[in-house]
Amino acid sequence: MIIIRNFEIAGIFIIFIMSFLLHELYDMTGQNIIVGVFAPINESIWEHMKMGFFAVIFYSMIEYYFIRGISNNFFLAKGILVILLPAMIAIGHIVYTTILGRHIVLIDIINLFIWIGIGQLISYKILTLEKNYLTLNKTCLVFIIFMMLAYIVFTFVQPNLSIFQEPKTSIEK
Repeated sequence: MIIIRNFEIAGIFIIFIMSFLLHELYDMTGQNIIVGVFAPINESIWEHMKMGFFAVIFYSMIEYYFIRGISNNFFLAKGILVILLPAMIAIGHIVYTTILGRHIVLIDIINLFIWIGIGQLISYKILTLEKNYLTLNKTCLVFIIFMMLAYIVFTFVQPNLSIFQEPKTSIEK
C-alpha cells in the first residue's frame, strides 16, 4: 500500500504540473491540431475541464504500469477522479466568478491544486479497498473511453452552451 500512497501523493504534483504544461502546449506548438485533441485550444470552461481530464489520464497511464498488480480497483478510482476533477474545475470557476464578478487566475490555480489533492486522496482510498468491484471497474473504463471521445469531439464541434464559449474580457463587454 505504500507504493500506492506514494504514487497518489506524487500524482498531486505531477498532475498539477501536467495541467500547466497542457494549458500552454497548444500555443507552444503553433496551435498543432493533434496537440489540440488533448490540450486546451481556448480559455473556455470546457477546455479547462479537458486539461484536467487529460492530465489525469496521462499520469494514470504511467501509474497503471507500476500498480496494476497491487490494486483491485484502478479504473474505478480513476473513473471517479476524471469525473471529480473536471467537474470541480468548472464548478469552482463558475461559483467564484459569479460571486466576484471577475476571473482571477490565482483562484483558478488554487482551485485546481485543492481538487487534485482531494481527488488523489479519494483515488487512494478506492485503490486500497480490498474488495474488487469488477463490474464498476469495467463500467468506469467504458466511461473513461466515452469521456475521452466526448472531449475530443466537442473540441472541434462545440454545442452552443456557455461552457464551450471563451469568456469575455472587460474590454469586450
